[in-house]
Amino acid sequence: MFGEKAEKEISKIPLSNDTIHRRILDLSENIEKKVQKKLQDSIFALTVDESTDISNTSHLLAFVRFIDGSEIINQFLCCKGMSTTTRGQDIFDVITDFLREMNLTWKSCVGICTDGAPCMTGCIKGFVSLAEKENPDLIHTHCFLHREVLISKISLEDLKLVLHQLVEMELIVFFDQEKQGKFCEHLRYELWMSKLEYLTEIFSKLNNTNSSMQGRNENILTSTDKLVALKKKIIIWKNTASSGNFDIFPSMHTTCIKEMIPIVVSHLTALDENIDHYFPSLSTEKYDCIRNPFMNIPSYIGLQLCEEEELATISSDRDLKIKHSTVPIDSFWISVQEEYPSLSK
Repeated sequence: MFGEKAEKEISKIPLSNDTIHRRILDLSENIEKKVQKKLQDSIFALTVDESTDISNTSHLLAFVRFIDGSEIINQFLCCKGMSTTTRGQDIFDVITDFLREMNLTWKSCVGICTDGAPCMTGCIKGFVSLAEKENPDLIHTHCFLHREVLISKISLEDLKLVLHQLVEMELIVFFDQEKQGKFCEHLRYELWMSKLEYLTEIFSKLNNTNSSMQGRNENILTSTDKLVALKKKIIIWKNTASSGNFDIFPSMHTTCIKEMIPIVVSHLTALDENIDHYFPSLSTEKYDCIRNPFMNIPSYIGLQLCEEEELATISSDRDLKIKHSTVPIDSFWISVQEEYPSLSK
């Protein structure tokens, strides 16, 4: 495409394993320095998780969220090996050492998002508790996506058995074909197939909800809206299924409706209860003034006096009203944070 001259020049570039490795390290160092420079002038929030690879080695991964100009940036921060234990103190020490290397302190960290593991959320020796001792104003959030996965866990024995049998079938298909006939009976059993078809449908809907809560423009308010919608849908599905109507699950066979009604209704009831358990408060009405400061905000949402005054000024500014309709919500509040610090915070 570029001719023989360009081909000769490209051929002069060394591409040994050592060269590529060195360039990857140089790129990584360059990115780290850029992130470090931006974090020096910004507050930030962390997402921290511990994972174990196939060699049984634990790794601590951290992502950072910070303000860059008029945007909120999500950026991979680090991946550190956990050579011994994975206690809350170990996680805290690793993150603290890395922040120190970046010339950062916990005082600039405004929030931490983790899963619900004891090493993360333990009230005395958990990672979050130790971080809060360094910064009492730090806000902790249990990851929305992790909680949504916990909601999806099957507790009904009938359906759990089907999942276990399905996994066993897949293993036998790949590793022990002589025993395949044993599980062909399940495929001829209409009630078993109906349970499997229902699981396929409900997991598809739950996966769609989980996927919709991921993305660069997602925030806690939009994710809460989607969980509220899911809860309402589950109630609709349960009421519809209890009358023997499974139209909402189109792949299900209708030959075992009578047997499937109590199974489906029980499972949907469990899902509804799980949402209440893992998301005890899904009300975001008090943040309506953040979504849209130009609407009529009721007095019961509990704004402080300085916040009410700032809201009154913002809601009367028609230039800001036009701007609010043309930019993302986070960009809008970043642009006015100096003039209206109380609400923007």
